[in-house]
This record gives sequence, C-alpha cells and structure tokens, in this order.
Amino acid sequence: MINYDAKPADSIYYVGCCILQELQNEIELDVLFRLTKLMYNENLTYTDFILALDFLFIMDKLNIKDLGGVIFVHKNDEDQ
Repeated sequence: MINYDAKPADSIYYVGCCILQELQNEIELDVLFRLTKLMYNENLTYTDFILALDFLFIMDKLNIKDLGGVIFVHKNDEDQ
C-alpha cells in the first residue's frame, strides 16, 4: 500500500484520513468523492478513493449502506 515513488497525497492512507475527516454525518458516496477531491487532492482517482474506502471498511472505521450512504463507525474499547 505504500508507494515510495508517489506523492503522499496520492497514498491510500492519506486518502483514508481525508475521508475520515469528512465523515461527520452520513453522506452519499458520490458526494464524499467530490468533496474529498475538492478539499484534499484534485488528482484523486475514483479507484484510489474506493481502495481507501475498502481499507477503512476492513479497519472497521465505516459502514456503507445499501443505498450508497457512508456512515462513520467509532468503536470504544468496551465495544470490542
């Protein structure tokens, strides 16, 4: 997942952090993509955006609803 030849803003880790910054409320995927691209990286590809979402989903940091809404998931130590 780390590409030493790429700019840090193009890394999946960075994109994932940017996504988490914008997930204060439920948001539609297409809106989240446009917002992340506008605010953090104008060269963001949809493929990298999806990879970052996958990474966050695997880390149990977000859920994706059937209709395309993204919800931030915060887990306390007691929840595990």
